[in-house]
Amino acid sequence: LSDPVYECMTQMRFERELPSALEHPLVRTLRELSGCCAEPRELLDTFPAVIAPFLAVLASPHAHAPVLHAAAAALARLVAQGGLARGDASASAASTTIVEAVVGRLGRAELGGGALASVDVFEPLAQRLLLLLVQLRHALTPPVLAAAVCAALDAACAESASPAMGVCAEGALLQLTRAAFGRLRTPSADEEVEELLLEMLGSLLGTLGSKAAHCPAALEAVSAAMHAGGPALGTHAHLVAPLRSCVLPALCEAARGSGGSSALAASLRAFAHCVAEHRRVLRAPIGVYWESVLLGSAGSTSERVELLLECVHSLLLLRGLVGFLWVHYDCTLGRCDLCEATVHLLTTHAMPRADGGALGSSCLLALCGLVALLEQLVLVPQQESGESEKESKKEKESEVRAHDKEGEEGAPRPPSPSPSPSPSPYPSPSPSPSVGVQAAERVRQRREMKRVLALAAAHFNAKPAKCFDLLRAKGLLAADSVDAERVALFLLAVPSLSKVAVGDFLGEPAAATDGTLEAYVRRAGLGGLGLLEALRRLLSLFRLPGEAQKIARILEAFAQQHARTGADAAEFGHADGVYVLCYSIVLLNVDLHNPNVKKRMTPDDFVRANRGINDGADFGEGLLRRVYESISGEQLRLAERAPVGAPDSAGDGGGGGGGG
Repeated sequence: LSDPVYECMTQMRFERELPSALEHPLVRTLRELSGCCAEPRELLDTFPAVIAPFLAVLASPHAHAPVLHAAAAALARLVAQGGLARGDASASAASTTIVEAVVGRLGRAELGGGALASVDVFEPLAQRLLLLLVQLRHALTPPVLAAAVCAALDAACAESASPAMGVCAEGALLQLTRAAFGRLRTPSADEEVEELLLEMLGSLLGTLGSKAAHCPAALEAVSAAMHAGGPALGTHAHLVAPLRSCVLPALCEAARGSGGSSALAASLRAFAHCVAEHRRVLRAPIGVYWESVLLGSAGSTSERVELLLECVHSLLLLRGLVGFLWVHYDCTLGRCDLCEATVHLLTTHAMPRADGGALGSSCLLALCGLVALLEQLVLVPQQESGESEKESKKEKESEVRAHDKEGEEGAPRPPSPSPSPSPSPYPSPSPSPSVGVQAAERVRQRREMKRVLALAAAHFNAKPAKCFDLLRAKGLLAADSVDAERVALFLLAVPSLSKVAVGDFLGEPAAATDGTLEAYVRRAGLGGLGLLEALRRLLSLFRLPGEAQKIARILEAFAQQHARTGADAAEFGHADGVYVLCYSIVLLNVDLHNPNVKKRMTPDDFVRANRGINDGADFGEGLLRRVYESISGEQLRLAERAPVGAPDSAGDGGGGGGGG
């Protein structure tokens, strides 16, 4: 085409009529071909041959925007006329072929290419292609539908897109997302197809979550996915895992980011749906979001405070939520007192103005939240009694809830202590056959236990002897002997203990002689792990003390345990060899990662330094070099910090820097 033709076509939209003299012959031919397909149902058997020219245009790297427009318009016309509405294998195959071609074209840097690759030309083309994806969304297999969602997501999150393009891409993304997750409501009878769908949706949920923190369209798509999936979203491990690890952390980041009120509102909507439908399997991430976002209104703008209070009010209208918060957070060790903190938040904002002026909207919202909370308190014992009994049975049978109970971050949590209940400071209720009264008493005992252990942790961080005196007074430890097992469980299970204080206590001679150190190492979950993995996990539980003798006692106890239960125990002739190698690893860690060390140890130096330490024999050179490479690539990490108010900071340091 001559330059005047190009100039004319860049000034006119493809949808408008062009003079026949200026129209590209291929464009005219494609239009005539699409016009011949007036009854696409009659052509379905020969559909691959019919759509082949249009797909060839979409796949061509040399096609310009007007030609691509003609091909896309023809395909859209065929689909709109019901050419693929039969839903059989032929129609599904044709739909898949079209979508693959469209997704491939959308994935290219330039939709149109050449001199016509201007925003005014290729953005309408992209919009047409996205609408074509939407038209075919119900006829696609899970992998192809996932690819279509990802293509729409990329278009919606593109920073260079115009407002019109952004609106179109976001609309297509939402419709495709609803179509994908809506399939959860109609499970397939074929187990393989159902498993493929769940894997696809889990991957898709992770992709949406990874972009939700910075892309408003992805944030809205997450909310659409949750509403489309409904309660079924929380019943499959494939979907619960990305909700925990990707989606809720992204919602939290989006709510605390600089996205403004719209991002906060979208994040709150998605979070409210998680609480309403999936709170039983998302307890830990829900607690983090509630504490950091809903309770973190200090210093916020009035608009943000109103949004947060409105969300809290709507959540408190959910039947049984107050009891859920109280039982699973305020009465559960290691979790924030969400119910108590929420009451404090509402009462703070509900206070009338000091000058006697009219109540603001935030004050009224806080009052409404308090009313909703008080209305639930009358029903809490009856609701939670029945729910707690049913829940205990369901958690034993459900894989997802069992996983939640063991630890929602993927790693197993340390065992919780199971001491006998402490003497109650309250009068005992009269015996009653009511299950509700019994459940309420169990919850009250859990709350009291949490309070006692929190007080004991504060004493331990300052003076361990005072802590154990308190535990004996409450009946949690034997009064006349050292209960090494329960002391070890206490050190592992109570999260508010200072990591520095725990390390110093375990390194004392008394902890080694009375069996506490041995019980701690045995219960730390190190069995079946390799040497380095077990050592890294142990040193993540506390801060290694600075005294060489304390380090030696801890490493000796670890060596004894690893020689019995380690995955690579067969490579060690005796526990002494494990002990010497562990000490050597700590010194290597200091040598490689301490900035004050000028001359670093080489792999050959490390191999030579550890000759003859395996019960008189040498360790395999391959083992020692693997240890060196592992420590060189990733230093031993300790607990990163002590809790607020602890006497010392744990820092990160190089796993034994103090010992060096």
